[in-house]
Amino acid sequence: MSLFPLFLILLSTILHAGWNVQARRSGGKVVGLYFSRILIMTVLLGAVPAIWVQISSPLIPAEAWLLLIASGICCGVYYAALSKAYAQEELNVVYPIARAIPVIFVGIFDIFLNEEPSLLGWGGMVIVVLGCIFVAFRSGESVSVSTVFGPSTVPLLGAALGTTGYSVMDNAAAELVVTGPTSAAVYCYFYLATGAFVYFSITNRTAFWKINLKIDFVPVLAGVILNFGAYWLVLWAYQMSSRAGYVVACRQFSIVVGVIMAIVFLKERVPSHRWLAVGSIMVGLFIILVWGK
Repeated sequence: MSLFPLFLILLSTILHAGWNVQARRSGGKVVGLYFSRILIMTVLLGAVPAIWVQISSPLIPAEAWLLLIASGICCGVYYAALSKAYAQEELNVVYPIARAIPVIFVGIFDIFLNEEPSLLGWGGMVIVVLGCIFVAFRSGESVSVSTVFGPSTVPLLGAALGTTGYSVMDNAAAELVVTGPTSAAVYCYFYLATGAFVYFSITNRTAFWKINLKIDFVPVLAGVILNFGAYWLVLWAYQMSSRAGYVVACRQFSIVVGVIMAIVFLKERVPSHRWLAVGSIMVGLFIILVWGK
């Protein structure tokens, strides 16, 4: 992976961690409302520029739309699952494991696309996965079976499959769209718009379509910018990267950033095992970047 797409991915992890901190600040039980407001505002603010650009100078060819729609469906499933995990207040377990699983799954898809990661690349990806799983440990103890294979099973699998699906689809679509940041932004809008439709269909949050006059505009707008910006950069990076598995693995750097942000902004105390997780992720990413081919 060259330096520029790597820079884009690392920058995206900062934005991604930022909007997750915003979501946590909103409170676990009402995070679904926060997601809803972000998606609504994204659809409303981006509709005119995205449609105008696509009509005036089509950047997304016809053959890429099926992949885009499929990716958006996976996005909606991911958001619905994540919202459910927040509501059950098991996000610290569900989120890192759901982020870990797609690293391996997407790497397997790379094999079928004749972009198989190198042996050391696989090793780095496995170490990153282990680091993600370490994050889910509580006070240095293993995650209980009842937590993972209980009420959290459905959101965990939904988030993992959703992430795997949209990562594979978007990597394939990146080879079809016009290369550049503008096409990535237009693609990102329609991807999120489709995801919003699916999210509301799954959660049946019809009441949230009504604009609340007491809405905290600034936090929601910040969430829109952080969420959109994070994945826009990833989509742009996909256009310059051949192996989606490496991109997904590098995106886990957001967990490292998230730990730091939790200390700085949420004043959380980070247990020692979480620093072990951070170290594992860093080592895995170093192996991928230096020896992954």
